[in-house]
Amino acid sequence: MPDNGIAEQRFLIPQTTGRDVFYDRPSLGKVVGEVEVTTEKEIVAVVGKARKTLLIWAEIKISERCKVLSSFVEISKKRAEEIAQLIAKETGRPIKSARTNVSGGIDYFEAYIKMAEEYLSPKVTFESDTEIHRVYREPRGVIAAILPWNYPFMRMKKKRRG
Repeated sequence: MPDNGIAEQRFLIPQTTGRDVFYDRPSLGKVVGEVEVTTEKEIVAVVGKARKTLLIWAEIKISERCKVLSSFVEISKKRAEEIAQLIAKETGRPIKSARTNVSGGIDYFEAYIKMAEEYLSPKVTFESDTEIHRVYREPRGVIAAILPWNYPFMRMKKKRRG
């Protein structure tokens, strides 16, 4: 790669040309792909839609939410090698490590799904002849996650609970 004064920066800061962002493969120092930059107006629209969807999601029974997340897990299992290859390509990590990242992420999702009903269901914290106190765990809101490149699949699960 020629020394154009920004070679080291390219590993940390994506280079932009117009609306495209180019990403380098750290292990080879070459471009592996590009994505379109999302405008502020597009972000506002997407977040607005997500907030409306959250109201629907919050009304869905926990067991039904688990079915939705389980379908994601099943798709991820079927596409695990494809996901691992993409992680290896984009991060420059060895394929064995990328596969472990994907399988570990799937394991975490499955564990959270198994625990969801127990931990997300309302809990009675106090009960007497005249009153009952319950704790409800409800979806908290829309999140945006900028994830580190080192464990992208395993990190994702931490932002998508319940």
